[in-house]
Amino acid sequence: MKLEKLGKDGLLHTTNTLLEYSYLYDTLAPSRKVAQFSGTFDLIHSGHICLIEQGVCEINNRMANKSEWGLYVIATINSDASITKLKGPNRPIMCAQQRAQILGAIKWIDVVYVFDDDDPTRVVDALKPDYYIKGHEYDGTSLPEIVALQHDIEVIYVDTTGHPHTSDIIERIRSI
Repeated sequence: MKLEKLGKDGLLHTTNTLLEYSYLYDTLAPSRKVAQFSGTFDLIHSGHICLIEQGVCEINNRMANKSEWGLYVIATINSDASITKLKGPNRPIMCAQQRAQILGAIKWIDVVYVFDDDDPTRVVDALKPDYYIKGHEYDGTSLPEIVALQHDIEVIYVDTTGHPHTSDIIERIRSI
């Protein structure tokens, strides 16, 4: 599996192994909890921000009465090639570098990884976060990464009703 990480220099750095995920665990304080979310995040919009903010807030509320040191949030996003395969030849609209840079600037996100698979199953399986944030439109049986989530990972479903989907925004732009 090819992974890319947005570095402090603003560039994506590639690795061909999951060793970097192991490194994450080694460098995190043992008492920190890890949250992960995945997706294409093409044309980042209010629905994405709602997902991230509400998911992180929900987890922080659950941890409020515990003695944890805080939450480490990892965004894992599809590569350009995997988005083209999933969504068609006209996607992505924004390249992985741009999407990772925007997500990396969001205050709740600690690190952004770009993965090359069609779905995040292997990434979730390798990382085994404590929490996995997902939109409400998915249920426990329709998640592509459901097999990986059988590691006793708590799934936080966020209601993004009222927020647009990327496809809605694309259709609106096309109609202008």
